[in-house]
Amino acid sequence: MSKWLLYLVRAFDLDPIPGADHGIVDLDDAYEAHLENIEILSHHGITRVDNGNFRPKESVDRTQMAVFLDRAMDVRNTLDAGLVDIEAVNNQTVHVTFNSEVTGVDAEQFDIPGLEVLDATVVAGPEGENNVVSLTTSSQTAEEEYRLYYNGERTSLTFLGSGAEATTPVDVTEVTAITPYGVYVEFDAPGEELVDATVVVQDPNGYTHEVYPQDLAADDTEALFEFVEAPVFPEAGTWIVNGVNYTMEFGIGVEALDRIGETVELTFNSTVEELSVNDIVVRDAITNERRGIASVVLAEDGRSAQVTFLASSDQGGGAYLEPLREYVFQMTIPGFPPASYTYERPGYLENVRVVDSSASNETVTFNDGTTLNAYEGTDFEAVLGTGGTVAFNSNYDIVDFFIADEEVLLGAVTDVEFDGDTPVEIALNGEWYDLADGYDLRYNGEVGTSLASVGGPTADYAKFVLNSQGEVAFYDAYDWDASILVEEVNDGIVSGFGQELDVNDYTIVEDGQTISYGDLTRGDNLFFNDSAEYAEVYNDVVVGNIDRIFQDSVVIDGVEYDFDTDSAYYIDENDEVRPLTAQVFEDFENSDEPVSLYLNRAGEISFVLGDLGSLVRSEDGAYLTADANAFSQGNREILELNYVNTAGEAEAVTLTNQTITTLNGYTPGQAVSSDDDRIVDDFTFSFAGDGTGSIQISAEGDLISTVTIDETNNVAGQIIDLVRNSDGEVVGLNTLAPAASFNVGRDLDSANVGQNFLNLGTEDDPANVRVFSQTPVFLQDGDGDLEGVYSWGEIEDFDLVHEATVYHSNSTDGVVDYLVVDIDNTDIESAVTDYNVVVDSVTLNAAGTEVARLTAIVNGERQTFDVDLDDENEGNDSGLVDAENADDETVRGALAEIGVNEDGVVTELSAVEDASVVAGELTVESLTNRTVSFEVDGVQTTFTIEADGYLVSNTGDTLTINTSNLNWLSDIGEGNSVRAVLAEENSRFIDYIVIDDAGEVDEEDEEAPFETFSEARAALIAAFADRERNDFHTALGAIADFVDVDFYDENQEAYFEAYEDLVLSSDDDAPVTRDEFASFITDVNAANPVDDDEDEDDDGDENEDVSITINSATLELEDGELELDIDLSNETGDVTYAIVIEDDSEEVVSIADGDITAEDGTLTATVSEIELFDASEEYTVTVTVTDEDASANDTFDLTVNPE
Repeated sequence: MSKWLLYLVRAFDLDPIPGADHGIVDLDDAYEAHLENIEILSHHGITRVDNGNFRPKESVDRTQMAVFLDRAMDVRNTLDAGLVDIEAVNNQTVHVTFNSEVTGVDAEQFDIPGLEVLDATVVAGPEGENNVVSLTTSSQTAEEEYRLYYNGERTSLTFLGSGAEATTPVDVTEVTAITPYGVYVEFDAPGEELVDATVVVQDPNGYTHEVYPQDLAADDTEALFEFVEAPVFPEAGTWIVNGVNYTMEFGIGVEALDRIGETVELTFNSTVEELSVNDIVVRDAITNERRGIASVVLAEDGRSAQVTFLASSDQGGGAYLEPLREYVFQMTIPGFPPASYTYERPGYLENVRVVDSSASNETVTFNDGTTLNAYEGTDFEAVLGTGGTVAFNSNYDIVDFFIADEEVLLGAVTDVEFDGDTPVEIALNGEWYDLADGYDLRYNGEVGTSLASVGGPTADYAKFVLNSQGEVAFYDAYDWDASILVEEVNDGIVSGFGQELDVNDYTIVEDGQTISYGDLTRGDNLFFNDSAEYAEVYNDVVVGNIDRIFQDSVVIDGVEYDFDTDSAYYIDENDEVRPLTAQVFEDFENSDEPVSLYLNRAGEISFVLGDLGSLVRSEDGAYLTADANAFSQGNREILELNYVNTAGEAEAVTLTNQTITTLNGYTPGQAVSSDDDRIVDDFTFSFAGDGTGSIQISAEGDLISTVTIDETNNVAGQIIDLVRNSDGEVVGLNTLAPAASFNVGRDLDSANVGQNFLNLGTEDDPANVRVFSQTPVFLQDGDGDLEGVYSWGEIEDFDLVHEATVYHSNSTDGVVDYLVVDIDNTDIESAVTDYNVVVDSVTLNAAGTEVARLTAIVNGERQTFDVDLDDENEGNDSGLVDAENADDETVRGALAEIGVNEDGVVTELSAVEDASVVAGELTVESLTNRTVSFEVDGVQTTFTIEADGYLVSNTGDTLTINTSNLNWLSDIGEGNSVRAVLAEENSRFIDYIVIDDAGEVDEEDEEAPFETFSEARAALIAAFADRERNDFHTALGAIADFVDVDFYDENQEAYFEAYEDLVLSSDDDAPVTRDEFASFITDVNAANPVDDDEDEDDDGDENEDVSITINSATLELEDGELELDIDLSNETGDVTYAIVIEDDSEEVVSIADGDITAEDGTLTATVSEIELFDASEEYTVTVTVTDEDASANDTFDLTVNPE
């Protein structure tokens, strides 16, 4: 074949098409010398390879070669004519695109077999070039292929006929104006509505400009037809609009080219050959003073000129054209009538930022205090915070906005960092950003109000605008009053589960853009601030199963989500909103159903539904078990329906033209919709005698919908929605069209029963629709007979669904209403229960080749099973068999996943996945909190043992179990070897722990808290930042060991205060080097001398009788006073006291200290920050009284409850 390729390419002088795809999969089979020729012929469609196989080494017969030659001639004719493309615009209009401008055209140049070409006109193409010829044809047949002949030659251009109706011409009586926007025309009232009315607009050069068609009412007499491609400046001369002439006078336009008024551009609607300074006069519109022109430069195309002015002498040479002042430009040149234009030079706001906006007033306010009128179409949310330069006129209308390129972020403010009282950093969802110098802000709708000073360092929603340095140049933040889960919206009143909100005057945003309340849809989570009349739609929904429940958080599928009982809610069984508590989650958990969480911007829970089915579940579906039957009987039109409802009940109903009151959501006598006030007419029934027919739905004579009963619509196996009245009687129906398919003809993964989304698209172009566990499923067999009705989450005995028919109505677009599933397109799952186990022992069969019996630890219990693996699992026991035969005791402690059938026999066996196991040396973090840690990928990672987690010891001759507590972990020592099996792959929760080696505990050698000086220094800095005095003291003691200086526990508070003084001092810094820390500790010791043990021994019995005893302590919470009764047996010097108050989590909430004299017997101290105490918690008050000179002290613990 290949030699013929060269002949074709050379004979017809064909070139490759840049960017075209040859679509050939076996190109590598061709000789390299022929590759380019093969690609060229494929580009031009001469050698078509629909299946991708070119087969280059096969020979070509005469017939094939004749076809190639014929196609090549078509391509050559097309190229020679400059033809590029052809397409049907509607069923009477075809557009032919050329590769250059077309100057003259005649309908006789074009021939389309099967159609009559009635007219041909030149129109502007997509790029504004007049390179498209619009052909008016006789009526086309939809989807029929037509070929173009041009100037008598056959071309390679073909198109498919369009089914779209052609537009209706208007009988124009007068053209009143032509502007860059469109054509204004007048006409006699048509007397009937005209649908897709249009006009043909031809400019003075003979080019036709396409306009958008529009519908005209019967009594309309004027209209504006907008240009599809707007001309910048309509050409001077005679325009023709549907045969009516309109003269466009020669005119000029003016536009600024700079911001100082020195240079402007003049544009003309006709070509000007010559232009000089003397041809143009510019005067002040008020004073008539003339402005001097320095130069005029005419553009090469003669359609514009650049005019430069002289500086104004009365302004000291500093002004050219003054801002916000009108000037009259007059141009007089030979061959053209005089033209004038009144131009106002705009004023400019340089480097400003929008800090406020008002959609109701249609204004924006900038950070310099200027308020301007926004231009039409402004998105008042999107423009908020934008910075740049603004041009405006004397009416304070914005005429241009040169916006800076800045990044916009949305989220929740989670913290603010201060330098003294000044905010310097702000966190959005935990990510920190610097606040720019002079940043602008708005909080709860108040410009200039800081959230840090009014609302605290957090906000529920914020918009950040970052400058080029990545700093926050503007933020707009809000705290929400609450949120409402939308069920419906009527005239601006949003209602949802007993809640209502009037949003008529609200600014509503979604994804940083302004929306109207008409854009709200069922299921939206609407957060609002009522005083600011501001709301955001934010739908972050998580669906999954409950793993663990805490007092103020819940773990869903391994991820923990917080909730606040004051702002989080759930929908109860009566569809009412109720506060969310941990008890509610326990009820959800007991239902064994997945839960759906609506999250706020901070990632916290705002709403919980046990399943969103209560929000979107469809219950009126009817699966037709027979074709709908339509017929007439006298003056009655009858429709018979046989179906199975969503409860699985077979029913039949007979509807007539007297009983049908609603079809496809329309009711006669009522408005079409809230946005369309036309009244629905009585239904029109057209039933034939063969059981088919239609019901037409019109509004004021206009057809708006049709219910069709024929061989493809409303037949057995399809689903419709029934409409019932208050008595439960069927009074109408809604056809659910179109029905979509999941995975039919596509190569997608099958769907797990109960999963949340189905992809109705492809893997590369997904189109996901939401499906809920309560979505009704009609299950049918291969013959189309209905087997039963179930919910998506409960299809019994099914594992995977390969294909399904999906029905979703317009009211819940993107949400599945019903599913039809064929049994033949599913995988049936046997009743096997899976367990994750620790193997204790196995018994092999007589041949020693298979495991016949297995004993293992299952959910904390030792159980024994018979083993009979199915075909898919045959051989999976080989590892256990080999270990048992080797008698190396590695069977005991093996981790396995087993599947046990209904008879208690193990039929499935596999090793536990590596991602579900963490192994190595375990470190106990807190037995109270059930936390341990392992080194994972070089990082020490903390895990939590589940509440029902247990321990398995593999250190003896048999496995032992501890399910009651974790005390075995207390004996875990250095060098231990432990395996932890996780609740889910890669989660942080442990189901159970297998101890293979407990390691050794050396009680004599206490491990140093830090291995290096740097590690101790980092811990000290962190402890100081958190004000953790004990951790600070521990770290500083370790540093003292590293730098070899004395360190005294008695000076704990003195060290901390001295360090704090250094950190807060503006003259000095805290120590960072070894030498600086040595000097720091030594200086504190010198200022606070402490007698060491040797000194006490040298002093003999000088102070051996010294003692301090705290007899009692009383804390009066109302005034914050702590009274101590103390016995002091010495009077050697001053006595100090220290008070530390800790809450239940051992977090320090208050500290006080001071001095008392030895002769005092009673101490009264004031406890600070008493108002911060929580009445629901208990607090431990630790009082320490110390005589430093005598080294005597006593500590007293007192537990109090603020209640």
